[in-house]
Amino acid sequence: MKILLAEKSKDLISALMLLLTHIKNTDVKNIGLIQNVDKVENLYKKLKKERPDVLIINGGFVDHKTSDKVVILRELYPLMSTLILSTDVNLEKKCLEIGMDNFILKGDSAEDFYISMVKFLHKEQKKFLDRGLQ
Repeated sequence: MKILLAEKSKDLISALMLLLTHIKNTDVKNIGLIQNVDKVENLYKKLKKERPDVLIINGGFVDHKTSDKVVILRELYPLMSTLILSTDVNLEKKCLEIGMDNFILKGDSAEDFYISMVKFLHKEQKKFLDRGLQ
């Protein structure tokens, strides 16, 4: 299972890469490649080249209109799952309105954030393995 992380902040990229690597080594064994993109203009190039199974995108990554862009990404890459990370509760509501229920509030405690990320990746691992068996 390949993961692409879309985030502009180098500090947040480092923290999320550390978290994802820890999850890969302990809880979700089918994570393979973990990459990141830090510029919006490179997102589509990276998606087309890498075809990740999971896109983890910061809510403010695409000009604060992430939920609009997610619809386009879902049409282009229907097998790819997208997880939105944000501190904006209103963005969560907007995402839910368009059927995007993979959302984690970054403002939660570190433990809650970790548990939510593991649950999401376990769900994606199951989908990934089920697709491989077909």
